[in-house]
Amino acid sequence: QALRDHLDQGWLRFVSDETPTESDPVTNHQDTLMTGHIGGSSDITKEKIALNTNKVIRHLACELTNNGSETPNDYYINLVNEHLQPEQGWRATGNTVTRELKILLTDVFDIAKINFEKITHDLGVTFTIVDAKDEIADESDLIASIEKHRPNILMIRTKTIITETVAEVLISDSNFYYLLRPGVGIDNIYPGMKKLSSHGVKIINE
Repeated sequence: QALRDHLDQGWLRFVSDETPTESDPVTNHQDTLMTGHIGGSSDITKEKIALNTNKVIRHLACELTNNGSETPNDYYINLVNEHLQPEQGWRATGNTVTRELKILLTDVFDIAKINFEKITHDLGVTFTIVDAKDEIADESDLIASIEKHRPNILMIRTKTIITETVAEVLISDSNFYYLLRPGVGIDNIYPGMKKLSSHGVKIINE
């Protein structure tokens, strides 16, 4: 109602890129303008997300292979659950040495621009990329995909919701190390964040 009052006063024209409900007082106001929320769906944004994701994957690959000498020093990794580090430490630190990584994608990504092949060339790490976005319509599909593919890294965007139940399935595999959420926003991770963190899974948002 406060927004409606300011609209009536004539100084507010644009309100949001998220369409409110029909019962919201601002919805049908003559000075309300709504636009589609494009987020990371524009070509320019997709490219930037892909470039950032490439840098993040390089960091993770170096950590998992104990190849510290190749770790990029020009990019800061945003570990959103750093404050929830468990007493036993993170899964991906100290006792993990592998050169083969499986990454499960459950939302839309520009795989070509992420350029996993370049990371393989530079670091000698082999990636199996499973693009399962078309297989997943609900939580049961997501769980089935995780159980089927058993990834080391799960990459999601906005559509995939990490519930506590999904988190339980992820932590049941001791070789699951990272949840990576490129792009803005982590509200879809909150339900499962404490469960993942308590079992040493790093959650990264870029």
